[in-house]
Parts: sequence; structure tokens; C-alpha cells
Amino acid sequence: MDIKNISIIGFHGFKDKGLYFLGNKVDRNEFIDFLWLIKESGYNFYTDIDILNNKINSKGVIIFFDDAEESLNFLITSNSIPKDFKGILFVIGNYIGEYFLWDVIGKKRKSLDYETIKEFISRGYSIGSHSLTHKPLSYLEYSQLEKELKDSKYILEKKFNVDVISFSPPFGVIDKFSLNIAKNYYRFIFSINSNLGIRDNNLLIANTGIIFDNKYTLYYKILKKNRLINFFNSLNEKLYLQFSKGSVLLKRFGLL
Repeated sequence: MDIKNISIIGFHGFKDKGLYFLGNKVDRNEFIDFLWLIKESGYNFYTDIDILNNKINSKGVIIFFDDAEESLNFLITSNSIPKDFKGILFVIGNYIGEYFLWDVIGKKRKSLDYETIKEFISRGYSIGSHSLTHKPLSYLEYSQLEKELKDSKYILEKKFNVDVISFSPPFGVIDKFSLNIAKNYYRFIFSINSNLGIRDNNLLIANTGIIFDNKYTLYYKILKKNRLINFFNSLNEKLYLQFSKGSVLLKRFGLL
């Protein structure tokens, strides 16, 4: 099937019930209910490796997680998760088990550690690259860009003994130049940013989970049929990207 027709949704992290300042955390219980809702609707869970091996049907969904942060732990510790659930962890090569230094608001998050990521892999998850150090690609010189793309793939493949065939750009942002270089190392590039203005067979654009989502709004994002939900999703995406641009500028001028 045409990979452009695959339902794809990306997440960053999860929260318990209550307020959270930024919009990219989804309530973990709503996410669990969402998984059961799509499973009971006949959907199957797939990864990028399944795309490569042509194992995806028309009711397939790919769920991925940028940053591979510690809040994902419940996916392998909770008995409420469907046994066949799997997705893609986009890991930052130099931050495995480390705190994320670019978090400028609220409590700093931390990456999953080596052993936990190995456990995810044993359960059918695949591993993708989220760059080497989470630097914004559009501000990098060619040699730095190559390092972010090439070295992260090498580190992840060596550490985990897996094929890393996909890349998700930091902050969801990638330009045409960076994309063309990334294609030298990766088969697929995933992004939660629908405003890139780039069309490419290797670029897969995903919906994204946000703080206001519940199991039904997430389900409609899989169906891609609800205009109101798509509107609010786009609005949140733009807000999140403004925060991302702020982090990008701070990093560019050495303030982060």
C-alpha cells in the first residue's frame, strides 16, 4: 500500500491528570484507552520496520515517541497496555539516560536509560534517531549536520544492535537541504510539523498528541476526518513550534 495513506501519530511524553504548562503532554490513561479503542476498531500496530518489509495493511497505525523520555516507562510496566502494542522510539544519541538540557520551562525531563530501551526493543518496538544532541538542524553547518545525522545512527545501531532506518528532526523542523542529507542515512523521515512546505516520498507527516486530547480526539486524528479536531491540532502545533523556535534561538546564541 501507499505509505502516505498510513495513519501516523506522534507523541512526546505523558502526564498524570492535572495541569501541565506545555501542550505536548497527553494524559496517560486517555492514551491507554485510545490504544484499546483503535485495537477494538480493527487497527494493527506497526513500526517503520514493518513498512520496509511491506507488512502493513490499510488499517495499520504507526505511533512514535520523540525524545524517548522517562514518562514512557508505563508502556512496558503497565498491565493495561495491549500486549501487541509497539511503536517507534526516536532516541537522542548522546542523551541516553541523561537529562534534556534544552528544557527551559518546568522540570527537566530525562531520557530512558539503556536497559529500558533494550526492554522496549525486546517487545517489538523499533529505534529511530532524533539526532545526536537535539540541535536545530537549520542552523548547522554541513559538517555539524552530518555529525548529527550520521553519528547518532552509528551510536544507536552499535549500542542496541538494531537497524536504524528512520529519523525524526528535533523540534519537528527540517528544511529541504537537511532532508536531502538525512536521506543518505535514513529510509524514512517522520515529522509532527505539517507546515514544512516540503513534499518528498521519504517524508512522513504525522498528527500529534496534545494536552487537550482524550481517547476520542486521538481516534479522530487517526481517521483524519474531523475538521474541528484538525483545526485545534494545527493551532496547538503552531503554539508548540513557537516555543520550539524560542529554544532554537536560545541554543543558537549559546544561552541554552
